[in-house]
Amino acid sequence: MGHHLSVCSSSTSSLSPQAMCGYDQVDEGMGENMLVDGMFGLGRGSVDLVSQLKQQKIITQNVIGHCFNSKGGGFRIIGKDVPSSSHISWVPMSKNSKYYSPGRATLHLDMKSIVTKPMEVVLDSGSTYTHFPEDLHDQLVAALKASLSKSSVEEVHDPALPLCWKGPRPFKSVDDLKKELKPLLSLNFGGGVTMKIPPENYLIITRHGNACFAILAKKEIDLYIIGDITMQDQLVIYDNENERISWQQYPCGKKTKSKSAIVSRI
Repeated sequence: MGHHLSVCSSSTSSLSPQAMCGYDQVDEGMGENMLVDGMFGLGRGSVDLVSQLKQQKIITQNVIGHCFNSKGGGFRIIGKDVPSSSHISWVPMSKNSKYYSPGRATLHLDMKSIVTKPMEVVLDSGSTYTHFPEDLHDQLVAALKASLSKSSVEEVHDPALPLCWKGPRPFKSVDDLKKELKPLLSLNFGGGVTMKIPPENYLIITRHGNACFAILAKKEIDLYIIGDITMQDQLVIYDNENERISWQQYPCGKKTKSKSAIVSRI
């Protein structure tokens, strides 16, 4: 008999590596879109894919990892056998959040605080871009523009995103970005745990050769939503067994094999 998994309704589906909903399917009559979506059924909802795989003994532990390659592709791991490293940072999952959250953090630009009040951070693999509260986003943009005022880049209109810069010559690669745009963003969780966000993790290169700011403003939220752009070239692990989250720099284009986990290419 084949395995069956619940998907985005009361029906069932034969086991297949398809994209499925990772949040609870409860209509509360609000008529609103979900704040964060999650990817491939990897959310924390009661019908999430990984919990079902464990219940059916296809995997032994509820552990998930994903690694997005900045050059395209990457991989995800479902099960206990995830790559380890001495450089890994573990933080407890927030017990007060229904999303994957490593807790509250303060935002910094080149070690200077943008706002002193800690705010919840949510890792959302279902969001392409990163989103910050509108007022805080305005403060960050002002600080970023000030830090670039003496650089060789200048602001330019580009239809791709609201805020873009051009360099002395068109940007073609991440290495080009590193030469001209150096400000470092970081989220400080306290206790020595920091999520560093270099320019290549908050900028995209458009078809016009410009660099555009891929952190967008979002109204009526009071948290940092970290999207795929900011998680590129990092192995992010959600250990639901021990209720902790980790991230580390990793060659996401590298082929990964495992005997005890499900590994699939993205």
